[in-house]
Amino acid sequence: MRERSENEGRLPALALWYRRAQRQPVIDKRPALELHVNLWRRTGHKAREKDINYLDLGIQIHELRDLTALQLYVPFSLDDGPVEDLGYRLRQREIASAVFNEVLDVEDGQECQPSFFIRKNGDHFLTVHPIDEGSDIQQDSAGQGTILIFDENFCSKLQSPGEHYMRIRFKLNNRAAEIFSSDVSSEDGFLLSSITTSEITEIRINEARSIPEAVQKRAKEGVWRSPQITAIHYFLVREISFDLVASHASFRKIRRMEPEWDAYLGGEFPDGSARNMLIYHWRKSGDGREGDVGDFVTLAKFRRSKGNILLYIFLVVFFGSLGSGLHSSFSFLIERPKAQEFTWMQLFFPPTGWAYVAATGWIALITGLALTYQKWPIWPRRR
Repeated sequence: MRERSENEGRLPALALWYRRAQRQPVIDKRPALELHVNLWRRTGHKAREKDINYLDLGIQIHELRDLTALQLYVPFSLDDGPVEDLGYRLRQREIASAVFNEVLDVEDGQECQPSFFIRKNGDHFLTVHPIDEGSDIQQDSAGQGTILIFDENFCSKLQSPGEHYMRIRFKLNNRAAEIFSSDVSSEDGFLLSSITTSEITEIRINEARSIPEAVQKRAKEGVWRSPQITAIHYFLVREISFDLVASHASFRKIRRMEPEWDAYLGGEFPDGSARNMLIYHWRKSGDGREGDVGDFVTLAKFRRSKGNILLYIFLVVFFGSLGSGLHSSFSFLIERPKAQEFTWMQLFFPPTGWAYVAATGWIALITGLALTYQKWPIWPRRR
C-alpha cells in the first residue's frame, strides 16, 4: 500500500527537449526527429515468477540542424528503472530487420568507433550509435523523476550526413511499472471459478500539463526547446492471454511476435516468450517532414480471465465445513444441559461438546479478520 501511495499524482509522462547552438543558431528550423516507444509487459504466471516490464525508447534523427544536446525526462528514478543501451543489439541483422520491419543489412563503421551502419537495398538507411551509460549520458534527479542528458560530446557524433539512431531500455521494477499500468481485479473474484483482471496502460509524451512544473521550469532556465517530432510510433506488447477491450484510438496494426525477438528481449524472458506475445502498434505523424505531432497521449485497457478452480474447490469445502460447524454448534447450544454455562476460557480449553463451538468460533473470527483486511493468504495479489 505504501508503494501505491508514492505513485499517486505521478503521471506517465515522457518529455524530450534539445539545446540550440549558441553560435550561429538555425532560425525557425528545429531539429527533426522520430520517436519509437516500446512498452513490454509480462506477468509472472507462478507465485515465484516476477513480472517483467521494459520501456524501450528509440530516437531517429532526420535533421540535426543546430542540436547540441538532448534532454529526456522520465517519471521515475533510475533506481527503479536502470538504463541500458540497446544499440549494440541492432548489429544482428535479424534483430535490426525485426525492429524496423524492413529487410536490412548491417555494416561495420570506422575502426575504433562503436557506431555502425544499417543499409536498405544497398543504400544508407541509418547510422546507429551505441551508448555508453557511464560517459554518454548525464543524469539529474527531478522530483520523483529523472532527466537524462545526451551531452555535446555525444551529439557531435551525429554530425555526419544521413539519419542517425540510438536506442535505450529502462528495466522497470514494480514501483516504476505501476506509473504506466494499473491492475484491477474483481472484488468477489476469489469466490468464482475464474478471476477477471483489468489492466489500464497509459503513456503521455510531451504533453505540457502532464510534466511536473519544476521540470518545465528547469528546461526553460536551461534554454531547452521542443524539437520537431515528425512521428511517434508506440508499441505495446502484451501476452496473448490478455484481450484488448478499449483504447484511445484504433491501433494501426497488430501482429504476433516472431521468434527472433527472443534475442532482442534478453535473458530475463523465458525462451519462446516472443511467440506468446502480441504487439499493438499506434502511430501519430505530422504532415510530411515539416509536420510536428506536438504531444501524444495513449491509453489501452486489457482484460484477462484465469482459472481459479483449485481455490474455488477449497473455498467450497471450507465454507461447507464452516456451515457444518455452525450447525453442530447451534444444535449443541440449544440442546445442552442448563448446567453447562459458557465462559471465555472454554474458547481456549473447551470441554466435551464445547469443542464444536470453540473451533467454529475461531474459524469464523480469523476468516472475518482476514476478509476485512484482505490479508488472507489465498487472497488474489494486488498491485
